[in-house]
Amino acid sequence: MALNATDERREHTRLSGADLPDTLVARIRPGYQTRIIDLARSGVLIECGRRLLPGTSVELIVERDPARHATRARVVRCYVHLVLPTGLIYRCGLRLDSAIAWLAEPATDRGR
Repeated sequence: MALNATDERREHTRLSGADLPDTLVARIRPGYQTRIIDLARSGVLIECGRRLLPGTSVELIVERDPARHATRARVVRCYVHLVLPTGLIYRCGLRLDSAIAWLAEPATDRGR
Protein backbone atom coordinates (compact mmCIF):
# COMPACT_ATOMS: atom_id res chain seq x y z
CA MET A 1 0.00 0.00 0.00
CA ALA A 2 1.42 3.38 -1.00
CA LEU A 3 1.54 6.17 1.56
CA ASN A 4 -0.07 9.50 0.82
CA ALA A 5 1.41 12.79 2.01
CA THR A 6 -1.28 12.89 4.71
CA ASP A 7 -0.56 9.37 6.06
CA GLU A 8 1.15 9.39 9.45
CA ARG A 9 4.00 6.89 9.92
CA ARG A 10 5.28 8.20 13.25
CA GLU A 11 5.18 5.82 16.19
CA HIS A 12 5.33 8.53 18.87
CA THR A 13 4.32 12.15 19.41
CA ARG A 14 7.01 14.67 18.49
CA LEU A 15 8.11 17.75 20.40
CA SER A 16 9.29 20.64 18.26
CA GLY A 17 12.50 22.45 19.18
CA ALA A 18 10.37 25.34 20.45
CA ASP A 19 8.67 22.99 22.93
CA LEU A 20 11.97 21.76 24.39
CA PRO A 21 13.84 23.37 27.29
CA ASP A 22 16.22 26.18 26.31
CA THR A 23 18.93 24.48 28.37
CA LEU A 24 18.86 21.34 26.20
CA VAL A 25 22.17 20.67 24.42
CA ALA A 26 22.85 17.88 21.92
CA ARG A 27 26.08 16.65 20.38
CA ILE A 28 27.19 13.85 18.11
CA ARG A 29 30.30 12.13 19.40
CA PRO A 30 33.16 13.17 19.25
CA GLY A 31 31.64 16.58 19.99
CA TYR A 32 29.91 17.92 16.88
CA GLN A 33 27.37 20.52 17.97
CA THR A 34 23.81 19.95 16.79
CA ARG A 35 20.47 21.67 17.09
CA ILE A 36 17.37 19.60 17.79
CA ILE A 37 14.58 20.40 15.33
CA ASP A 38 12.15 17.89 16.82
CA LEU A 39 12.30 14.97 19.19
CA ALA A 40 10.21 11.86 19.78
CA ARG A 41 10.61 8.85 22.02
CA SER A 42 12.18 6.80 19.22
CA GLY A 43 13.89 9.42 17.07
CA VAL A 44 15.21 12.92 16.60
CA LEU A 45 15.67 15.35 13.72
CA ILE A 46 18.84 17.42 14.11
CA GLU A 47 20.70 20.13 12.24
CA CYS A 48 24.47 19.98 12.09
CA GLY A 49 27.39 21.09 9.99
CA ARG A 50 28.50 17.50 9.35
CA ARG A 51 27.16 15.04 6.82
CA LEU A 52 26.07 11.84 8.53
CA LEU A 53 25.83 8.83 6.22
CA PRO A 54 22.47 7.03 6.23
CA GLY A 55 22.79 3.53 7.63
CA THR A 56 25.66 4.38 9.96
CA SER A 57 25.55 4.39 13.76
CA VAL A 58 26.40 7.49 15.78
CA GLU A 59 26.40 8.32 19.48
CA LEU A 60 23.99 11.10 20.41
CA ILE A 61 24.61 12.91 23.69
CA VAL A 62 21.73 15.00 25.05
CA GLU A 63 22.19 17.14 28.16
CA ARG A 64 19.96 19.26 30.34
CA ASP A 65 21.61 20.14 33.65
CA PRO A 66 22.03 17.98 35.62
CA ALA A 67 20.71 15.15 33.40
CA ARG A 68 22.81 13.58 30.66
CA HIS A 69 21.84 10.81 28.27
CA ALA A 70 24.03 9.11 25.68
CA THR A 71 22.55 6.63 23.22
CA ARG A 72 23.48 4.98 19.97
CA ALA A 73 21.37 6.02 17.01
CA ARG A 74 21.04 4.93 13.41
CA VAL A 75 21.11 7.63 10.72
CA VAL A 76 17.97 7.06 8.63
CA ARG A 77 18.28 10.14 6.42
CA CYS A 78 20.52 13.15 5.93
CA TYR A 79 20.13 15.96 3.42
CA VAL A 80 21.43 19.46 2.74
CA HIS A 81 19.05 21.90 4.37
CA LEU A 82 20.89 25.17 3.90
CA VAL A 83 23.78 26.41 1.77
CA LEU A 84 25.79 29.18 3.41
CA PRO A 85 28.95 30.98 2.22
CA THR A 86 30.77 29.29 5.13
CA GLY A 87 29.49 25.75 4.49
CA LEU A 88 26.50 23.44 4.42
CA ILE A 89 23.89 22.77 7.09
CA TYR A 90 22.46 19.25 7.10
CA ARG A 91 19.24 17.91 8.57
CA CYS A 92 19.58 14.35 9.78
CA GLY A 93 16.93 11.95 11.02
CA LEU A 94 18.17 9.57 13.72
CA ARG A 95 16.44 6.47 15.13
CA LEU A 96 17.36 6.17 18.81
CA ASP A 97 18.41 2.84 20.34
CA SER A 98 17.11 3.96 23.76
CA ALA A 99 14.54 6.59 24.67
CA ILE A 100 15.48 9.69 26.66
CA ALA A 101 13.15 9.14 29.63
CA TRP A 102 13.64 12.48 31.39
CA LEU A 103 12.50 14.40 28.32
CA ALA A 104 9.00 13.02 28.87
CA GLU A 105 8.82 14.96 32.14
CA PRO A 106 7.27 18.43 31.99
CA ALA A 107 9.96 21.06 31.61
CA THR A 108 9.73 24.04 33.95
CA ASP A 109 13.06 25.65 33.08
CA ARG A 110 12.34 26.92 29.59
CA GLY A 111 13.43 30.42 30.44
CA ARG A 112 10.56 32.00 28.57
